[in-house]
Amino acid sequence: MEKNNATNNEFILDALRTTYPKDAEVLFKLCTHGLQQPLGVDHPQIIQDLIGTKLNQSEFKKIQVGYVMITAYYFLLDAVADGHLEDNLNSLYLTHFLTLACQKFDEVIFTNPKIDFKNFNSTFQQLVSENAEAIRLENKFSSNPFTFSEEEEYSSIVGRSNSSIILLELIASLSDRTNKYDVKEVLRDFAFFVQLGDDLADWRDDYKAHKYSSFLRELFSKHSRILTENELEEEIYLSNIFESRALKVIKGLENTIKKIEAIGEGNGNYLKLLIQNQIEKIKVLMTQVIEIKLHFNNV
Repeated sequence: MEKNNATNNEFILDALRTTYPKDAEVLFKLCTHGLQQPLGVDHPQIIQDLIGTKLNQSEFKKIQVGYVMITAYYFLLDAVADGHLEDNLNSLYLTHFLTLACQKFDEVIFTNPKIDFKNFNSTFQQLVSENAEAIRLENKFSSNPFTFSEEEEYSSIVGRSNSSIILLELIASLSDRTNKYDVKEVLRDFAFFVQLGDDLADWRDDYKAHKYSSFLRELFSKHSRILTENELEEEIYLSNIFESRALKVIKGLENTIKKIEAIGEGNGNYLKLLIQNQIEKIKVLMTQVIEIKLHFNNV
């Protein structure tokens, strides 16, 4: 794994040095977001596996670089909109990431006659706009934390993470697979339920940072006001709202696995493993909350 991380770091950093030699180190740091390897670098392999295809190595590497760049662009744009930039000057690098992403995707598109360039370009623009609209929707939630709409929550969450759909559109265009729409539904559901699970795990940190997640907004809307941290604890440990949410996430992720299995035998093994890990994490969280409840009831 360490060797693989080093390899991923090397070819992404090389691409940045070739295009932006003066800014490469800063850009690479934004790509990794404090992790050992660039965010999203493994996602093209997950999509390949889910669709049931395999690209040639040259195309695959270009798509990896392009996808890491669009992922970095999305993360940076989200941070700009939320006002959570470590350095405000980092916003200057938005165009760097988006330009290099487009360059690498174009290198693949223009050397492959089976891809409808106009159609892909239109879809790409639509998805980037959808992402911007999802960020605006999230900001609307933040300005009014007493409103809660599951339909709008879904649109916001899947829109903010739709870089995977851009990746799907490109890889599907390079293959002869006809299961794109089934895969798209899987990716959207996966993003939605994973985020709901993260909201449960991070509720206290989110509250302290004034990042009012879907879970917190549901609690606030119930009381028509922002609760104190102690009041939140009472709601979580004395009511069944946490377990109800946790079970919803588990059921949603289990249904996502069923949708993957319906795509084709042997498809999506990587993603199914990721989903199973997420399910186990939610089960652990739910068990911890139940144990706390039992402790207080026995005191």
